[in-house]
Amino acid sequence: MLIFFLVNYSLVYYSFRDRSIYFEKYLSLFIWLGFTFKISIPYVAMFFGYTINPFPENADYHLFSAKIYDEALIFSIIGFLGFLISFIVRKKFIFFYPENNEILYNRLSEFYYKFRDKLIIIFFLFFTVLNILNLYFEIYQKGITSTFEPNIIVLLYKWLLLMGLSSFACMFVNYDLLKNKNHKISSFAFLIESCSSNISILSRSFIFNIFILGMIYFEQIKKGLKLKFSFIIFSSFICLILFFTNISLSTKLRTCVDNYSDNTKIEKVFFSKKCLTKNETINQSNPASKSEIKTYEKIFSLMISRWVGIDSMMAIMNKKDILSFKTYLIFLNEKYYENEQSLYEKYFLTRVNNSNRPLIINKVILPGFLSYQSISGSLIFVFFSCFLIGLIGGLLEKFCYKIAFKNRVLCAFISYIFVFRLIHFGYIPINSLTYFIVIIFTFTQYRIYNLFLNFIHKLK
Repeated sequence: MLIFFLVNYSLVYYSFRDRSIYFEKYLSLFIWLGFTFKISIPYVAMFFGYTINPFPENADYHLFSAKIYDEALIFSIIGFLGFLISFIVRKKFIFFYPENNEILYNRLSEFYYKFRDKLIIIFFLFFTVLNILNLYFEIYQKGITSTFEPNIIVLLYKWLLLMGLSSFACMFVNYDLLKNKNHKISSFAFLIESCSSNISILSRSFIFNIFILGMIYFEQIKKGLKLKFSFIIFSSFICLILFFTNISLSTKLRTCVDNYSDNTKIEKVFFSKKCLTKNETINQSNPASKSEIKTYEKIFSLMISRWVGIDSMMAIMNKKDILSFKTYLIFLNEKYYENEQSLYEKYFLTRVNNSNRPLIINKVILPGFLSYQSISGSLIFVFFSCFLIGLIGGLLEKFCYKIAFKNRVLCAFISYIFVFRLIHFGYIPINSLTYFIVIIFTFTQYRIYNLFLNFIHKLK
C-alpha cells in the first residue's frame, strides 16, 4: 500500500513540475481521484465512525480478499510507472511549452480581432438556440439512445456539444488573453456555453471546464496577468452558481427519463408536463421517485463514488482465472447491442438487470483504460500500454499546439477531452479510435478556416 501511494503521488508531483503539459496534469489528477482518493475513502470514514460503500457499482466489493486487494495494487502500480516514465520521456525528447506566450498572427486572428464583438454575440445566440433545439427534439443526450433522423444531424450535434462549441470559445479566450483585450467576456462565454451544453446532453461534468479555465488563468497570472480581487470573487461566485445549476438541472432531466416505466419513448420527455413539474408527479407508481434528491446530496455522491479506477481494478482481479490475451481480444471486438450490458459488466460485475428500465436508456459501467489493459493478465502489457498511451497524449498535445496556431487554451481543452475518454474507456474500443480522429479534426479545423480566409483575401 505504501508503494502504491508513493508512486501515485510521484505521478501527480511530476505532472505539475516545470515543463509539464496539460495532458499529464489531467491524467494524474483523474488517476489520483480514481485510485488513491477512492481507496482511502473507507479508512477516512471509519476514522470518523462511519461505514460507507465507496463502490456502489460493484455489489461484491466487500467480499474481496486481501490477495485481490494486493493484486489490484500491483497492477495499478505498474500502470502508474508506465505513465510516469512516459512523462519523463516526453519532457526530454518530445515536447514542452516555451516559457512565454507566443502570438502567431494569421488571417484567422486578424478576422477575430476585426469582428470580435459580432462573433461573440453570434456565438451566444448560436449555442443558445442549439441547446434548446437539442433538448426539444432530443437529438443527443448521454446515456440515451437517440431516435432522431437523419443520423448525420445527431453526429453533428454530438460533435458540437462535446467539442466543437467549446473549441470556438477556446479560440476567443486565447486571442483575448494574448492581447489582454477584455478576456472577461470571452471567458464568460466559455463558461456559459460549457454549462448550457452539459445540461443539454445531461452531463454533470461542467466542473472540469471550470478547472480548465482556472488553470489557464493561473498560468497567465504567473506570467504577469493582473486581475482585480473583485473580479476573482465575482468570477468564483458565477462559477459556483453555474456549477450548482448544472448539477441540479442535469439531475432533474435525468430523473425525467429514469422514471418512465412504460418502456416506450413518448414524443417529448424533457418538455413534457411531467418533466417540467416536480419529480413527484413523474411516476406515481414508484414511491422512490416521490423524493427528489437534493443538489448537495447528489454532489456529495458524485464526489465519493463516480471516480473510475481502483473499484474496476479489484473487480477484474476478482476474476483472475479468466484474465488472458484471449479474453482481452474478445473485449477489443465488442459490438453494440441495444439495451445490453457491456462485456465488462457481464464478465466482472454482479448487477441486477433491471428489465423495467426504459428502452431509450443506454447506460453502461466502464472500467477505465488502466483497468481495461489489466484484462490481459500481463503486468508487462499493462506497463507498455500505459507508457505508449502516455506518449500518444504528449504527441497529441504537441500537434495541437503546432497546428492550432499555438493556442494553449485549445490544447488544454483537447487534452482534457482525450484524458476524459481514457478514464472512461472500456466500451466498444473501436469507437474510441473514431473519437480520437474527431479530436484531431477539432484542432485542425482552424487551419481550414485560415486557408479559406487566405483564399478570400487573395480574391480581393
